[in-house]
Amino acid sequence: MDVRDLGQIVDPCIKKGGLGFQIFNAVNDNIVAELPTAEFLSKHAPNTPVTRTLDGFEGPISNRKLRDVLGFRHEHDWRTATRLMHRRVASSIEEARILFAQIFPGRFGVDIPDPALALRADPDAAS
Repeated sequence: MDVRDLGQIVDPCIKKGGLGFQIFNAVNDNIVAELPTAEFLSKHAPNTPVTRTLDGFEGPISNRKLRDVLGFRHEHDWRTATRLMHRRVASSIEEARILFAQIFPGRFGVDIPDPALALRADPDAAS
């Protein structure tokens, strides 16, 4: 579970009066496996009792009580975060490749010209 979502659980637990002693499942809405939940369970945990229909990647352990009692809403899906992280890493790798190509021209298979040098060499390029 994303730590930001966990904070969204802890905060209302502290602020809400009258809870007494309660147990809440703090789990992701979706499983982290690449297989849909029903398929994952039948393949890797075939003796697991399933008490409801599991749609897509829905987590087999429910956080419904969190939604009903505390109004919790899962906001940070790990799949979305992973895609964003991969894009950032790819962007960083591309930036590093360009930087190295500028520092070590011709050594990494691609020459990236320095834009400042190109402007100095061709005064009409700026217009």
